[in-house]
Amino acid sequence: NVYYSNLSLSSNNVVKKLKIWTIITGTFVPSSILNYFFTILFWVFKADKLERSLSTTRYFINFMIDAMFTSILFLIVSSLIPFYNNINYNGLLSVVICENTLICMANPNVKVKFLFLKFNAKWYPIILCLIMSVIHLGYVLDMVIGIIYAFIYFYIMRITISNESIESIEDKLYFLKQFDRFISICNINKDDDKIKTEKTDGEITIEKLDKSERDGKYNK
Repeated sequence: NVYYSNLSLSSNNVVKKLKIWTIITGTFVPSSILNYFFTILFWVFKADKLERSLSTTRYFINFMIDAMFTSILFLIVSSLIPFYNNINYNGLLSVVICENTLICMANPNVKVKFLFLKFNAKWYPIILCLIMSVIHLGYVLDMVIGIIYAFIYFYIMRITISNESIESIEDKLYFLKQFDRFISICNINKDDDKIKTEKTDGEITIEKLDKSERDGKYNK
């Protein structure tokens, strides 16, 4: 329909129809309801833990940065591959794969339990990609983009966002602090029972993903 067409990101939508806004909206428009459901299923619990580790504001900024760069990377690659010129971008899937890859790169030797399998975390993105490839009917560019960007970010691109900047943003958006679900940067590490990183056997350890650090590791 017109609504879906005007918000979905594809090479033709941007290059030929000049729908530049789809670089933003494409992340939030699913390629199908089934794909969207499984993507949310793989993402929501990890996102919750990352938010508690980083604060709501920092996680939102990080998410939007990842969404923007994965969209641009998809646009560049899909423009060069004719087969993908008309394929709509599943942006949320790219960001989910990106976040999971970053977590696994920071915790490569943590044992992960998935269904009846147990393996090192470094293999988790590949297994997740295989599963999503079946669900996604073989269209893997979204997932490959997420992994490529994760490597670019992890080893090259780190974006610095100081705690002071986060506090300044929160002060300007003070009304958000009225929500019980909101986690302020000021409260990080003050209430260990509420926000500390959970380390449970059989799942990926989530340590602090702080984009102000450049040493290629998460901070505890």
